[in-house]
Amino acid sequence: MKLRFLITLLLCAGTLVALDAGLELVVPDRGNKAATDFSRIASDYDLYTLADREQDRDYRTLLVNTALFARHPSPATITSAYIGTSRSKYLQPSKMDLAGRVNAAGNSYNEITYGVILQAMLLKQQFPNLTRVYLEASLLMRRPADRIIVEDDHKRYESGLLALAPYQESLARDIKLAKFLDDAAKKRKPAEYIPGVAAFKGRSNLRPSSVLVSAIDTRKDAVTHISAHPLLARLSINGELTSTLVITTPVDQLRPPIDERHIKVQRLNDVKSWYPWDGLFEVAARWAKDNGVELVLFVPPVRGDLLTFKKSRGLPEHLQDLERISRDYGVTTINLMDEDELQQHPELFSDEDHLATCEGMRYLTVGIEDGTKRGATKRTAGKTPFVELTYADVLAAERSYVNPCVMVSADDTLRAR
Repeated sequence: MKLRFLITLLLCAGTLVALDAGLELVVPDRGNKAATDFSRIASDYDLYTLADREQDRDYRTLLVNTALFARHPSPATITSAYIGTSRSKYLQPSKMDLAGRVNAAGNSYNEITYGVILQAMLLKQQFPNLTRVYLEASLLMRRPADRIIVEDDHKRYESGLLALAPYQESLARDIKLAKFLDDAAKKRKPAEYIPGVAAFKGRSNLRPSSVLVSAIDTRKDAVTHISAHPLLARLSINGELTSTLVITTPVDQLRPPIDERHIKVQRLNDVKSWYPWDGLFEVAARWAKDNGVELVLFVPPVRGDLLTFKKSRGLPEHLQDLERISRDYGVTTINLMDEDELQQHPELFSDEDHLATCEGMRYLTVGIEDGTKRGATKRTAGKTPFVELTYADVLAAERSYVNPCVMVSADDTLRAR
């Protein structure tokens, strides 16, 4: 017994020395599969150590949403989901008595190519009766046609991206998803697939000393495991923010108009030149059709100052392309970018592009609901289900829904990031 223990101890010591020497680690089959099989992320999400970019206390990443919805007590009751950027994360359908819905909208997984579709795929795994996805279709979600945007921690989603490759293959794009993933896999070190350390970069960070330091990181704001992510405590089981929204933004708290130096303008400067973009919404439409999901695209409104810059940076082309997709795939697309009367009501906005007020949230929710119904009517009539709603249209439709703002105190506030 003592001899066996000594041999085991020597073998362990040898492994540690080899790792610190920078030698490649042989990955167990179970670990490799758990890290790369997208169909298992919904059950194995807690195996992963968070990458630096995933540790942001306000980021709705794929792992945050997966961990949150894994706790849902009645997954069979969920039939619809909202997916998008931070412009959609303030939606609170339950407060308007809209049952059977989850809100998976955030602002970080959009950085990965086709990240919002990966979110839909994960939701379909977690909620088997999911039959409708409301997907935000903002201009800022457009990406270049000649590159794939994948960061280090996104390796765990590669098999999901590979499953989307057939939908992207026939698009006229400069880079093919399948070839990109194949090339990336040939360059990868086996050790980078290990659950729990998959987010670390390079072999040097896989040394035992580095792993141990990361595992017991005592920095004040460090979040190294998904179960400890503080955002989980700020979300309801349906993914809605639990904070109370101010009814409208007080006049003396309205943010001043932005100019072309603002970051939200700067990041749009190249979007128009990227046309025809990466085919995100076409790939989403194709995936949805094959998986029994009704896809509804919606373009949320922005305040007039930002709208002016968007109109010269690709918004007309963006809307034309969405109308084409609506026509080609029969997908309801709702344009809520009212350029006229809505702009007379800046109090609905919390800044230049977030409707983080109760009345703003109500406006966006009703716009999506009414637009979906109108799209279905147009589709039944054999027309393209592309719907453009004005402020007056949404205001009229609001009377048919529960008003969630009547019980909100004007002193309650929630500011958009």
